[in-house]
Amino acid sequence: MIKSSLRIAACGLATFASLQNAYAAPKISLKDRIDQSFSSLKIDLSEEEASKLKNVKITGVIGNEFEVTDSNGVIHSFYDGLWQKMLNVEEGAPHKPIKALGIGMARTKKSALDAVRKFTGTKNFECDINNPEEKEEEGKFGSYQFCRQSTTSDGGYIWLEFDKKDRLTTAGYQAWDPF
Repeated sequence: MIKSSLRIAACGLATFASLQNAYAAPKISLKDRIDQSFSSLKIDLSEEEASKLKNVKITGVIGNEFEVTDSNGVIHSFYDGLWQKMLNVEEGAPHKPIKALGIGMARTKKSALDAVRKFTGTKNFECDINNPEEKEEEGKFGSYQFCRQSTTSDGGYIWLEFDKKDRLTTAGYQAWDPF
């Protein structure tokens, strides 16, 4: 009696384990996780499709470039499709969690970079400091420090920008390089 009960229990566990694996959520790529962390608008969405959306505001049209902002403040840049997403972190704005890149409540350089490292599983960031003494670099980025992490071989990367006090000012994702 004990042996047959153990066999039944073992069969039940084996069946449950196989059913659990059959219904496991599919793994999504890092590129898709990054994309979804910013907004529900998918990278490569066309300008035409974006202009028909009800939950976005058209915030810029210059030549071939088109820009929309969603209700969460994420700026979506288009050039032959959605290629970039950006979120500005306003100083003095209400402090709420940032879903993008798993940043959460992190606002200092160290805590924000650590949060993104945990989100991507990649440790390396390349950080450059803007030097106003060098005319070529002046205004290249709107921040004092620009840190980036590559995501693809075709020009894709994520970035964080910081002010001179190491406070987060911008988080962004460039899926590919249109230029």
